[in-house]
Amino acid sequence: HNLGDTVYDRFQSLSAAACCVSAVLTPDNCIDELERVIREALRLSMPAYIVISEVHGIMPVIGTPVTGKPLASIKRQQSNRKELDAAVATILNRLSDASNPVAIVTALPSRYGVADRATEFIKKANIPVAVMPNDKGTVAELDAALERIASEDSAAYIEVMIPNEESQPLPASIIEGGYKLETPPIG
Repeated sequence: HNLGDTVYDRFQSLSAAACCVSAVLTPDNCIDELERVIREALRLSMPAYIVISEVHGIMPVIGTPVTGKPLASIKRQQSNRKELDAAVATILNRLSDASNPVAIVTALPSRYGVADRATEFIKKANIPVAVMPNDKGTVAELDAALERIASEDSAAYIEVMIPNEESQPLPASIIEGGYKLETPPIG
């Protein structure tokens, strides 16, 4: 990426800083670096940032590929019980103090394998949910939206984003159930 000034690594340090590990791959180092990056990203359950220049991307790899470790054998970082309890207490306090809470769900629940727990929490808390485009599919946001629409007596709008490879029309029953024409009187 650049700003039209042919400086192609302008955002490299910023992107790398947002990840737990990064690497600039070349034909000489790509085997070792990929092993290192994958190992750390899995161990920490965090994103990794890999840079491959267009020139290096078409060059042959130098070296012998390694088999590596099976994913199940890689030790992942464990939660600290005190920190976890403090985080839950903070969340519950803020929820009880909020007048109109909204759950904004990111990809983190999926990354840590707790997307089903996030969905269950949202349903039990009975709060609206918002999901950003890159985080679609993390929780059952369509179910939450339909339940919210069913509880309202006024107009409602749903935008459903489904990745192209999975795109399919919504069933008529969902469209009819979510599309209401009644609007409250003004004033």
